[in-house]
Parts: sequence; structure tokens; C-alpha cells
Amino acid sequence: MSAILRITFDPTSSLVSADDEEAEAEGDAQTVLDPEEKWEIEKKAFAIKRKALQVLGDIGDETALPFLESLLKAEENKDWNIHPSIQAAIANLKRQPPSGSFPISVKVKTPVEH
Repeated sequence: MSAILRITFDPTSSLVSADDEEAEAEGDAQTVLDPEEKWEIEKKAFAIKRKALQVLGDIGDETALPFLESLLKAEENKDWNIHPSIQAAIANLKRQPPSGSFPISVKVKTPVEH
């Protein structure tokens, strides 16, 4: 039994909802981070993004290619360079066998010379 999970995401859209914007406006005075805290959060977010891209590439679903290609463009000129991870996921997906196929392994006995 197999299941297909389709996730769509527009990397150019805002990830902030109206509720988040209201909460942000109310709590602006309380959410000031010093540069070191901000850097630590960005570092963790970067590691999570890299791992997610690796998993996406390992899954092998070719429908992720358009998403990854648009993400590659959207992530240009960012402080944290995620391009190598995106490119690795794209390369991994392009190396995958076509959907519906599976690898076949065959054991062949060779004659033993005495």
C-alpha cells in the first residue's frame, strides 16, 4: 500500500497570518532580541531547512521539483546561503528512477575455478 502526500507552497508568499500580525503588534515591546539570540534562532532555522530539503530530496517525489526550483530563485541574496542544499535536493530528485519503477537486484552465481 502506498500513499501520496502532496504539499504545495509558494515560497514568495508571506508566512505571516493576520493573527500573527496582531499578536506581533501587541507584543513588539516584549520581543526585542539581542543579536546573539537572533543569530542562534537563525542558525537553528537554517539547520531545520537544510534537513527538510535533504528529506524532500530523499523522498524522491518528482512533483517537488517545481517547488525546489522556485525556492532556489526566492532564496537568492539571503543572509544564510541555502542554495547548496536546494541544489542537492534537485540533483537527488533528478537521479531518482521514474515514478512507478523500482530497482531490481539479481544475484548471479559465477562458476568457481579450482
